Amino acid sequence: MGAVAQALDDTGLFDGVFLWALKDASDESTDATRAVVVSPDRSHVEDRHDAIVGDGATSGEMIQRGQLRLHILCRDQDKQARDEAAGRLLEACKDALNGKALIRYLGEGVIYPQWTKVLSWKWDEPQPPQREIEAVFEYTTDAPGWNAFDASE
Repeated sequence: MGAVAQALDDTGLFDGVFLWALKDASDESTDATRAVVVSPDRSHVEDRHDAIVGDGATSGEMIQRGQLRLHILCRDQDKQARDEAAGRLLEACKDALNGKALIRYLGEGVIYPQWTKVLSWKWDEPQPPQREIEAVFEYTTDAPGWNAFDASE
């Protein structure tokens, strides 16, 4: 999550980039008028059954697919300016994250940039002076395979 937050912060378009805490970003006392919250959503591991090694056995390789929530928040008294700014922030998230090798799982895993993308987004009903967009970011990386587990202890 930290690499995703850093990539979004590096755009220079957000007043605040928060990990986990939506209440921190949506708190009326915060100075952030353009903010994003990065939080975990779900992940799963898949066997790569087609990864056959020379002796005909499977390699035991696995991949992890994970999803993070990007909760984009924009505040402005002018509703048109607010909605246009929220749309620009969504596009900035896509530009900063799509196709990038940002996530590292257990050290030296291989990242698949072709499967690193903002998958979907939903515009929430405006709560003046605030507009929120909920986006889902997905990544895929190598995971320790079945052969990596040691049950001998």
